[in-house]
Amino acid sequence: MHNLDNFEVMIAPPFLKSMISFLFVFFLTFCFSQQQTKAFLDQMEQVMQQHPPNGIIHYKFASDTLGDFQYPVLYGTARHHYLFHKGKMVVQLDGTGKLLRTDSTGRMHRLDSTLYEGYNYGAFNFVYKDTIFSLGGYGFWQFNGQLRYFSDATRSWSVVKSNRLVPVRQWYNAQVYYDVEGEKIYTIYGMPHEEWVMESVAFDEQLYVQCLDLKTKLWWDKPKIADRNVFKGSGWAAMAMFNAPDGLIAFVLKGVKVIDFRNNRLGHINLPKARFLADYWYSSNHLLMFSSGKTLHFINPAMKKMDTLSFSSVDIEWTKIPLYTTPVDIPAPVSSAVITLFVILTGTSGIYWWKRKRTKQQCETKATNKHFEESAVVLNEPEQLMSEKKDSIVQRTIPFSETLTTVENGLLDLILKNSAAGKMTSVIQVNEVLGIARKDVKSQNNIRAATLQMINHKFIAYSGLNDDLILKQRTAFDKRFFEYFIHSKYVQKVK
Repeated sequence: MHNLDNFEVMIAPPFLKSMISFLFVFFLTFCFSQQQTKAFLDQMEQVMQQHPPNGIIHYKFASDTLGDFQYPVLYGTARHHYLFHKGKMVVQLDGTGKLLRTDSTGRMHRLDSTLYEGYNYGAFNFVYKDTIFSLGGYGFWQFNGQLRYFSDATRSWSVVKSNRLVPVRQWYNAQVYYDVEGEKIYTIYGMPHEEWVMESVAFDEQLYVQCLDLKTKLWWDKPKIADRNVFKGSGWAAMAMFNAPDGLIAFVLKGVKVIDFRNNRLGHINLPKARFLADYWYSSNHLLMFSSGKTLHFINPAMKKMDTLSFSSVDIEWTKIPLYTTPVDIPAPVSSAVITLFVILTGTSGIYWWKRKRTKQQCETKATNKHFEESAVVLNEPEQLMSEKKDSIVQRTIPFSETLTTVENGLLDLILKNSAAGKMTSVIQVNEVLGIARKDVKSQNNIRAATLQMINHKFIAYSGLNDDLILKQRTAFDKRFFEYFIHSKYVQKVK
């Protein structure tokens, strides 16, 4: 018989009880979130299995990350790329080689075993013949135009050999279209001004169009020249909506258009559907979009909502406006007489062209000033949206401020207040507003640049003007840093 007189019962301290209770609640909440994530991803997969996406799932993000699903902290925060691969949703984390997919329990697990990061921010990711590819990107202070593929067998990435490098960074200097039927990748891009190049070095401001043949993995021998009258400003680089069979549906020329790279033409969408697409874009902070057959699919992960819109070639009115032209090679001169004649003709034509261009610029400047006076952008008041017809004016249903996220509005308010007072906004101030002051310098640069650029893209698309709203200049005391300010024309007009 045991003597229990000296037995002491161990009672947990109060703080330990509270900690255990907190961890238990956190565990239940995490499990519930995981199940919600899995349920919604399963629903998305079912929709895409029934309606396979035409190549690419485009998405609109509210900040540096969509934040739509609960991912383990160890994966970090990064912009997400969504891929439909072998009947499953795969998430690629921007700037890395990480590929994630949910398992049967709803938890995310990695498909890859790569280690290196920071080389491919803004890369274009796509699936070709059941293989995941990644094109271009930015990292380590330079652009790259490499084509990479992921091997399921080795769980690693490898580089594809090609004939040239084309600098592609989505939302910054390039827009990409995946021609699934033609097995080609088209991109319109501007040559980047690398950060290590001195400001005094001449900068190529031309826009180009290139095409990658996925069967041969070769680019065109020479790029085409993009029409600046079509791709004005910088909004064309960030406002893509659908990778449709007829072309890329995106914001260009102050509205939603169809860019048909294969046939080198621009298409107008009928007015009711163009308005619907524009309103849907502006009214949603988080949005996944893909085309399947004759239907456009909208998925709002934050609201757990899915919508569709019928769309086919009958909704498009094609114009005769070419997207690009082939550069003409000037033949070598055969004699001094030919050289003299060429110089005379070139000089005469140059003077005539210069006079016409100067006259045209003066007219455009007057027209732009008049347009802005008639439709000033006021953050707290809705603006008028010009339709495809010059005599038709469409009233905006929401004010400009609602097209911006809370973070973007806070940053714009800061820079506007400083500019109105005649002061510049420093990098430190911008980092504080964005909440990235404690992040590493590389992350700060990427997040800051993406946020400022998105505000400018939204301003151009919303106002119909060709100017960036927020400008920057190098500081006087240290040329490595920038200061930010509102364009002088809009300081008093943006309220």
